[in-house]
Amino acid sequence: MLTNAEFYRVSKRGHLVKVIRERYLRDDIETGLDQPLPDEASKISKIVNGPHFLIPDTNVLLHQMDILEDERVKFCIITQTVLEEVRGRSITVYKRIRDLIRNKSKAFFVYINEFSSFTYVERLPGESVNDRNDRAIRKAAIYYHQLIKEKRLPVHVLLLTDDRKNLELATSDGILAFTSTHVLCVDTTA
Repeated sequence: MLTNAEFYRVSKRGHLVKVIRERYLRDDIETGLDQPLPDEASKISKIVNGPHFLIPDTNVLLHQMDILEDERVKFCIITQTVLEEVRGRSITVYKRIRDLIRNKSKAFFVYINEFSSFTYVERLPGESVNDRNDRAIRKAAIYYHQLIKEKRLPVHVLLLTDDRKNLELATSDGILAFTSTHVLCVDTTA
């Protein structure tokens, strides 16, 4: 599947230039669910019983990175949308999240949602970039929920967001969504 983004920009010389960006959407992008789930799944949340995958949004990565680096937090799905947004805002946080992704014991997985035919979303007219990115993250969370339901895996998908509007929209879409302070209540005495 092919999508096009067309827009006009002014060159350095003042000429109007038409820019066309083609994006090829695929349906064979790895989700990370084909690997067997380890016995010790992430059970850091006291809200949801049982193992769960965490899908954090950009603000959680930018402002709650220390909690995600805790050794008890495992099985995070980082969307490409979030990763690119973090890279644009803070290169130090981006490097820290890349280190977590490389750490096999943490089991962080990058899902390439921007090139998936199941999760790609186009920006709507009048929609801000931030709202479009939030919608893309919610769509990825819905997609993972459907995949886990189809495969009958004993795992929940939790969307972590500190954005009140994104939280309300996610819960109205039927996504298990919580703020990072509610979900990641890490007992530091343990």
